[in-house]
Amino acid sequence: MPKAIATASRLLHRLQCMHACTWIGAKGLRSSGCLVTRASSSFNQPTGGFEMPRFGGIATMFRLPVQKESTGLDACFLGIPFDSATSYRPGTRGGPRQIRSESALVKPLNLRTGAAPFESMQVADIGDIAVNPYNVSESMKIIESRLHQVIKDGCVPMTLGGDHLITLPILRAVSARYGPVAVVHVDAHSDTYDCPLGLYHGSTFRAAVEEGLLVNNKVWQIGLRGSGYQTDDYTWGKEKVVVNYYLLLVATNLQYSSCALLIN
Repeated sequence: MPKAIATASRLLHRLQCMHACTWIGAKGLRSSGCLVTRASSSFNQPTGGFEMPRFGGIATMFRLPVQKESTGLDACFLGIPFDSATSYRPGTRGGPRQIRSESALVKPLNLRTGAAPFESMQVADIGDIAVNPYNVSESMKIIESRLHQVIKDGCVPMTLGGDHLITLPILRAVSARYGPVAVVHVDAHSDTYDCPLGLYHGSTFRAAVEEGLLVNNKVWQIGLRGSGYQTDDYTWGKEKVVVNYYLLLVATNLQYSSCALLIN
């Protein structure tokens, strides 16, 4: 578990906001002002804009290479095009495809910190999970099974969704390998609602708590706001587990200092 957390935290830290021109050389790179030259690397590299215009080519996450399995990878991007559990507006099934398309604008170097994650980690896009859009419970099993295999390969999965219920099978797969986990959840809603009709995107974390998937004093929900049906919508989490409700300001701070503080 510590290795998985460290790998994910390192990648998140290195992909933070870019807003400077000068930096001290990261591993395998050299810089002078805004001019950066790349040394040879044995790790997968995003396709550069001079090799293929950013509006062209196959839309993979960060323009990284595609491979079918997670074998040999430190981390992978995995799409979950599922939104059959949403209660109002569908459409996030198209999320993985759109995220990949937008990611073509991201370059591999963080100009603020000098971090270049793809110079020290083997990362690839391993495509999408073939969910069943007509069956929620079956899709949950399909997602969990695929995540089990990725984690078994020693690879850290970075998933692209998808409505919020996809978090539940992900947590099931991770906790099956490592035990209960800590969660940093950035959302307008707590997703701890009780639904008499069954699992849906608003009951994700209630189910996760009831199934014992979380470390109860290591749950952070950032940015909760808006209206609700009853006070239980938010108080349930505090009564059942120790849930920390941070303000939106914290989300801004995390952008510059990484999630290391919360993880520790």
